[in-house]
Amino acid sequence: MNLTVAYNEIETKVKELAKVSLLIRKYDEKSLKVVYASGIPFMPDIDVVLTIVNVYSDKLELTYSCSPLVGKAVEKLLPKAIERFPKGVVNINGKNIMLNLAEIDKLEKVLKFLSLEKIEVNDDNIEVFVAVR
Repeated sequence: MNLTVAYNEIETKVKELAKVSLLIRKYDEKSLKVVYASGIPFMPDIDVVLTIVNVYSDKLELTYSCSPLVGKAVEKLLPKAIERFPKGVVNINGKNIMLNLAEIDKLEKVLKFLSLEKIEVNDDNIEVFVAVR
């Protein structure tokens, strides 16, 4: 079974929940380029490449890369962004990010019956492949 999520759907949901405008595009077969435009004059866009390292049955392991200057900003902003998630959902170790999807209330019940198999990054969307447990 697979679920397809368009980038514009993710952008809309992030804007709704976090009040932040992002632009999401495919970078390569395992990576997304995420761009945040601050809207502040003379402030450059902040762009980060998120790469899928591993897909587990109920977790997703990512890493990010960016310029050294953007890296300093990300290091300061990431803890604030994580505060918006329930405790235990996002764990960060350096540039590695572990998303514990089973810790999200709405996904906890779903993941009792389904397990993640793989995620594909496409031109206009992300495809999530799951299997029945």
